Amino acid sequence: MKYIHFILITFSLIVILKCQKEITVSCTDSPKTLKLLDSQSFIASCPQNCGGGLLWGTDIYTTDSAICKAGLHTGLLDREKGGSLKVTLLPGQNSYSGKERNGVKSSDWGSYSSSFKLE
Repeated sequence: MKYIHFILITFSLIVILKCQKEITVSCTDSPKTLKLLDSQSFIASCPQNCGGGLLWGTDIYTTDSAICKAGLHTGLLDREKGGSLKVTLLPGQNSYSGKERNGVKSSDWGSYSSSFKLE
């Protein structure tokens, strides 16, 4: 009689997820007005029907630009539905080029100390 020995090996997998701060913002809030300039990134939850606020730059915006308006400008946010955007803070740029896109106009600006992009 033959014996077969089974060896049971188990593996444990620990997954650590980096949680990001989610913040409900108004249509005109910017990273600067939210005082989040020390964060690397966060999730901004924008309401429906935004469009107000100031906007400087294209794809990379000054941190005094309205987050939700930037979301509309990039096409990542639907005006009628609102939604969430990942905001990543970046170093300042020497200049910011404005452009009209997705029915939203942004303006040119010179050097500014800090920036953000959206995903």
